Amino acid sequence: MIFTGLIGLAASLILFLSHNEKSLGNRLLSLSIFSISYILLINASFLTNFYERFPFSYRALSFITFCIGPFSYLYVRTVLRQEYRLSKWDYLFFLPAVIALINRIPFFLLDTPTQLQVIHKINSNLKLVVMESEGLLPPGYLAIFRILLTLGFVVAQLVLIRKWKKRMWEKSVYIIENNKIVNWLELYSILLLIVTGK
Repeated sequence: MIFTGLIGLAASLILFLSHNEKSLGNRLLSLSIFSISYILLINASFLTNFYERFPFSYRALSFITFCIGPFSYLYVRTVLRQEYRLSKWDYLFFLPAVIALINRIPFFLLDTPTQLQVIHKINSNLKLVVMESEGLLPPGYLAIFRILLTLGFVVAQLVLIRKWKKRMWEKSVYIIENNKIVNWLELYSILLLIVTGK
């Protein structure tokens, strides 16, 4: 998981720094890949003693997991509609990430020995990882909300793709390059749907 996560981070960095006429789409895709790769690294870290050495870093950036859906949806939308900038309303998609960050504040305010106690308790029972009981919200709520949010965005982007294909079919417009792009977006969305469902 660590190796795959690091490869994903490297790929997302390369994609983010690439410059062309579709740079917004590339950057949104890179941010989505970064978010997924970060989840892999978080999950792998629970199998090591990383957090015991650096307790302050425990889930410090876990709010990023709430950005996978928005980044992915906006990527698909900007590619299909050939958009080059986001609207101010698009930033509301990231409100759940802000809520998740606020939820972590109680843990950040703990002293190091108490943080270590929380980490030791979780390491002794990895089922507590999913519960995320060290935040403000009731245990388990954040995990369920994260899955539903991501699934909602993935379904929304699949609907966008379907509408686009239907419109092109009705207009009898078939361009090979466009079809390849749509096929890629569809494959990407389905894979993300499968991963999220698991």
